[in-house]
Amino acid sequence: MSEIKIPESLRETYVVKNFPAIVVVTVMSTILLNYVWNGKIKKRKVNDSAVLITDCDSGFGWECARRLDRLGFHVFAGFRNPQEDRALRLQAKASRNLQLVQLDVTNNEEVKNAARFVQERLPPGITGLHSLINVSRDMLHGHFDWYTSEQCQRIIDANLTGVVRVTKCFLHLLKPIPGRIINISSINGKFPLPEMSVYTAANFGLEGFTKSLRHDLKPMGIKVTVIIPGEVSRSSFGVQCQKEDMEIMWEEMNESNKRHYEQFFKEWRRRMQDSLRKENIVSRKLLKIFLVDLEDALFSKNPQDQYVSVTDPFRTVLRILKILPSCFRHKVVRLLTGENKNTRKKTLKND
Repeated sequence: MSEIKIPESLRETYVVKNFPAIVVVTVMSTILLNYVWNGKIKKRKVNDSAVLITDCDSGFGWECARRLDRLGFHVFAGFRNPQEDRALRLQAKASRNLQLVQLDVTNNEEVKNAARFVQERLPPGITGLHSLINVSRDMLHGHFDWYTSEQCQRIIDANLTGVVRVTKCFLHLLKPIPGRIINISSINGKFPLPEMSVYTAANFGLEGFTKSLRHDLKPMGIKVTVIIPGEVSRSSFGVQCQKEDMEIMWEEMNESNKRHYEQFFKEWRRRMQDSLRKENIVSRKLLKIFLVDLEDALFSKNPQDQYVSVTDPFRTVLRILKILPSCFRHKVVRLLTGENKNTRKKTLKND
């Protein structure tokens, strides 16, 4: 049977005339396939699902708990002190499905007790957790030479070791569903910023832990993802910690360092205090982006391995930083963070 040959000119004319239709069909097909792949066509049923959220003392943790309670989840909200005002305010605004849990992720006994508490108070018919949401937001600002060993240990424990500890203790509650693990990291885990070296190290470790854990738990059907908000929230607890950290740094500093850093430390402390006076909430725009990504991680049949919850302008900045040579990237980062290299040199005294 002879092959029917279409003249080249006729073929080109067909493509040109139907190009808009071809584009529309291609785009619509891609969107439909994406929805089918992610399982978003199915109705979301959450009234028979339970989640645990750690560190609800922080802005992101508190907002996560409030949002998931509104969606209908049975929420276990972890607080260092469930009797504090912030915890009681959340409980007052939430439904009966939200329960406060005493949970300090740095304390082994509290984590074990919290796991028993959650298991005993799962609603009838619910055999495990739909999701474990690890929120790691304990920060430490300042020059590395000022940190005390105890401060460094606290940050690593709260933001990395604590996440590992909680995941280990609650893993048995994720297996029956099987559930999901969603780790909330920081943009510092992708692009290191000045004066946050230990916090940055903890977040790099958290991202590495998440990537490796994903492979380990895949055979069990447990999905593991990380969400990276582009801006740090400041809860009242976080602000108080920052103030205490500044005082401890100066008190514990040896006399040689005090002479060397005196003017620089005073300038840095003034800058930090000005920053901490600002409104201690998550920006509404960033929060909206973050919650959209959180819901996708919770409901999608195949969630992304990683979500970067930032505004479009900031996403563009990140892409530019990624391709810049390191020398230029460092200058841009100092400019964006308000750090002036010349000012630092002027305020440092020689021994």
